[in-house]
Amino acid sequence: MESLFSTRAEIFGFEAFQMVMSLTIPKRLEKDGITKDCYEMWFKIGSRRLFVGEFSPSGRFPIWTTVGKKTERRRTTKHDDCYAFLNEESKDGEGGVFFIPSQPRGFPLARYVVTSDDVAAEMDEGSLSEQREVLTEFVANSGLSPAYIVFSGGKSYHPHWKTTGHVTVEQTVYLRMLLCIALGSDPAIVNIGQPMRLAGFYRQEKGTEQSLVYHSPYRYSYGDLVEGMSAAIEAKGLPVPKELDRERFLWYKRARMHGRSISDALTLPIEELRTKWQKVSDRRIQELDDLRGASEGYPLWLALSSSHKMCLNGVDCDRNNTGYALLLDLMGCENWFNDRGLKYNGSVEHIFYRFCQGCQPGGDWGYYEWERILRSASQKRLTARPCRELYGFVRWYDNQLRKGLAA
Repeated sequence: MESLFSTRAEIFGFEAFQMVMSLTIPKRLEKDGITKDCYEMWFKIGSRRLFVGEFSPSGRFPIWTTVGKKTERRRTTKHDDCYAFLNEESKDGEGGVFFIPSQPRGFPLARYVVTSDDVAAEMDEGSLSEQREVLTEFVANSGLSPAYIVFSGGKSYHPHWKTTGHVTVEQTVYLRMLLCIALGSDPAIVNIGQPMRLAGFYRQEKGTEQSLVYHSPYRYSYGDLVEGMSAAIEAKGLPVPKELDRERFLWYKRARMHGRSISDALTLPIEELRTKWQKVSDRRIQELDDLRGASEGYPLWLALSSSHKMCLNGVDCDRNNTGYALLLDLMGCENWFNDRGLKYNGSVEHIFYRFCQGCQPGGDWGYYEWERILRSASQKRLTARPCRELYGFVRWYDNQLRKGLAA
């Protein structure tokens, strides 16, 4: 097999875009006894603009601008050449071009994905050379070559493996979880509706192109993928979990974030993990410290969901997505208190920057990246909602004060 990262193999522009489209197979849909191919594909520019079209392996096909939210989204302006239009638009704003490789039908939402042939990962840890080593080792241990690898134009590679035919959502999610464990990649990609960077387009804020660094004709059966990924996990010295569902994967994700035993996360009974890890020993001390001096109002950080409170001192992986989710929760709590005229203390920005400073350094992680995440989340500042119901929190907090914990 040719090297995954041979400079001869890297392609750019329309050639890269066309190659990704040609490696994508349509979905077989059956209705009223009639079977037909569905070529619907959703594209995204930046964080908000969504487009849809019927893709063609030739790479030349029309797309439509869409407006609205969720299931109220509708088509408006037609653009005759998808690539030409997206290429021009990508040069005028930040964010780059994305697509949803799981091919939702009707709306760009996870629940509208019924099957998928795409098993993807986002390598978000280590330098580019370290990511190349991880991917090369995975292929050697698993015997599974990716269908293609996209360079993000920034600090990461995004490899995609393909199944021989479209498989169920449950099977796709399971494969993505196995792949994440095998590669130590970004857990967010387990989301079946996750947009991913599309090769062939300029990334304005980085001044570079999202290129296609590798492509191949390889596709694998579901069974072959499970077998190969399991072998790669074992080669890392990790156990392959007997049962891997979303809750088990959540504990795996928490173990990575907080430096706990990944082997325990993958093998211990769920009830034992809940008992052993659910409570953070020093968090109660921090909570009581905040309760003292309560005349300043409800501590903003204390109103966060449990998972976000656990991340406040920083994380070792998935920094961007965790920081973005943390900001929305903070802004939601802030809105909730303001809407009810309740006094609170703490600053969204201060808490967020404290989180950023505590994260594992490396790559592009720095003030510019923090500001970019803050700007992106701020677009939803006025509509953000807290991640949990806060009436119970307020009652609990007031009750602690009545018990004299603020003395």
